[in-house]
Parts: sequence; structure tokens; C-alpha cells
Amino acid sequence: MGVFWLWILYRIRREQYTYVSTLAILILTYVGSELLGGSGVLSALVLGLVIGNDDSIASFMRMNINIVQLDEVKEFLIRFQSELAFLIRSFFFVFLGLIYDISFTALTFGLLFGLAFTAINIALRYLAVNISVIRSDMSVDKVAMTLLCGQGLAHATLSILPLQLGLPNAEIYSKIVITVILLTNIITSIGSIMISRKQRSQKKET
Repeated sequence: MGVFWLWILYRIRREQYTYVSTLAILILTYVGSELLGGSGVLSALVLGLVIGNDDSIASFMRMNINIVQLDEVKEFLIRFQSELAFLIRSFFFVFLGLIYDISFTALTFGLLFGLAFTAINIALRYLAVNISVIRSDMSVDKVAMTLLCGQGLAHATLSILPLQLGLPNAEIYSKIVITVILLTNIITSIGSIMISRKQRSQKKET
């Protein structure tokens, strides 16, 4: 499908809204793969890999395509993807806010386990950072790399899976994960301010 759409995309490159038709092909590929018992996500990934590496694919398949003329189309696709990703992220976090329970019991439970998992997260991150910067000039930034620990969409997405699968006590995961996301982003924000102030003071001393 990727090779086929690359061939079609080259021929409709002058038309408007090629990104919309590409989105339609993406959905068709996803649904078709799922109906055939495959992985829709991996099929979408391969479709993107083929279109993103059009020069190598066209050369390998000996396609009569001027790759340079597809650059503008790819630029539109990338911009469209960034806008779409922004909308999905925004509405997804709105959905998390809608299902989050702020009653005293739920809040206490989420905060207790959220603090525990956040502490474990930072401890493991500190260990990984220290191992990664051994004999490296980046060792001076150990604190910064440890504190910039904000979690986001990936964790939130996985926390919704138990709800989708109908598992027992599925709401527990989202409560804990939302708390972890909030706490880690607060730590990242405070850490960024502290690091920025420290750097400014060091510049003044210099």
C-alpha cells in the first residue's frame, strides 16, 4: 500500500488536500490490516516509513519518480500531522480530566501511590543518568537530566487500556498515572526554574 500510494501521490502532487487523501489511505490500511488479522498500528508505521523514505524506495523499486517534486507534499503532511497530533493530545487529556475522581478517598489513594511511583521513577532515572554519563562531559548536567522527568501522553494512553479491555478495577490505573503525570511535570517545572537561576548566577560570577 505504501509503494502504491507513493506512486499515486506523485501523480496528484499538484492537487489540493493531498494530505487528506493520504489520511484516508492510512485509515484504509489500518482497517484492512486489522480485518486480515494483522496489526493496524504496524501497518500504519510501515506506510509512513515508505513515504518518508521515498528516495530509497523509489530507487529500489525503480519507480519513475522525481523525488524533489514530492518535498512540498511531504512538508504539508508533516505540518498536518503536527496539527492532528496536537488536537489528539489536547482532547485525550480532556478525557482524562473527565474520568478523574477528585473525591477525598480517590484523591488520597491516587496521591499516595502517585508519590510512591514518582519517587521510584526519579530514583531509577537518577541511577540511569549516573551510569550513562560515566567518563562523559555531560556529567555536569546530571541534576538537570534527572529533574527533567515530566511524563505525558504515552503513560496516559497505556493507563486507558484496562478501561478499554474491561478489566476489574481499571479506573485505579488512570488515577495513579494522572497523579504521576501531574507530579513529574511539577518537578520538571520547578527543576527548570532552579537550573535556570543557577546558570544565571554562574554567568554573573564569571
